[in-house]
Amino acid sequence: MIRKHNAGQHVPSGTYWNKKTWELVQIPKGGDYLPVGEGVAYYRVPLLLVLALGVFAGIAMALRPGLSDDNPTSNGPTGRVVRGPLVISVTEKGELESERRKVVSNELRWPVIIKEVVAEGTLAKEGQIIIQFECKELIDAIEREELDVTTAKNNHLQATQNLLLKEKEMDNNVLKAKRALNEAKEDRKRYIEHEYPIISYEKDSAVKFAEEDLSLAEGSLKFMKEVNSRPDLESPFTKNETEAAELKVKRFENNLKKAELELKKFKEYDHKRKLRELKEKVDDVICLETPSPFLAVGHFYR
Repeated sequence: MIRKHNAGQHVPSGTYWNKKTWELVQIPKGGDYLPVGEGVAYYRVPLLLVLALGVFAGIAMALRPGLSDDNPTSNGPTGRVVRGPLVISVTEKGELESERRKVVSNELRWPVIIKEVVAEGTLAKEGQIIIQFECKELIDAIEREELDVTTAKNNHLQATQNLLLKEKEMDNNVLKAKRALNEAKEDRKRYIEHEYPIISYEKDSAVKFAEEDLSLAEGSLKFMKEVNSRPDLESPFTKNETEAAELKVKRFENNLKKAELELKKFKEYDHKRKLRELKEKVDDVICLETPSPFLAVGHFYR
């Protein structure tokens, strides 16, 4: 469709025809203003119509009579027509764009500078660097990240070594606890099966011996008193001997009382406390032998 446009009007790209001067004006891509000059009206002409007019003009020039051997007196420019492809040249303002192109732009958050770029029109090969950017902020950031990674690796290595040492320490503690548990159980068994019967027997024997000593002392004192009470014997035991026998009886009474108290104290207090202490010792060792939460976390971390 042919549309009319005025001179100086901004129009889109295409070919425009000046009706008065018969001049074709080519507007580049992106649009431009129509020139102001002779004539005020322009008509946009489709490209196919331009080509058709060119073909028509060529045929007309070919059929126009000109100078030849048969008509040497003809006026106007003439030329020899040769059969072949018709070449039409169209001039258009603007920049050439390649069929395939790749836009290289900076997508980093830091500003960059172009360090190196190949010359325009260079035939690039696959793998060849055509443009190289440089960013000091990016290089500094990479160095900081590498330093952080190195520090993290060192911390991880140190933590791993500390964990191994802690595991060895805990293993040794577990072995010690097991030995201590066995010893505690053996101590408890030895006390119940051996020490307690021996101590109990000694305490009971002490009471029995004290009772026998007291009984003998009382019998001796009784005998001395009975003998001295007989007039015909004329008191063979002196007063000092009688008093000594009485003192001996009192001493054996005290010994018996002490032995009975020791036996009671042992059975009601010492024996029970010893059993409780041995049981608590076993329980404490069992608590030490139980794995700690830290060791469990350490195994999970590895």
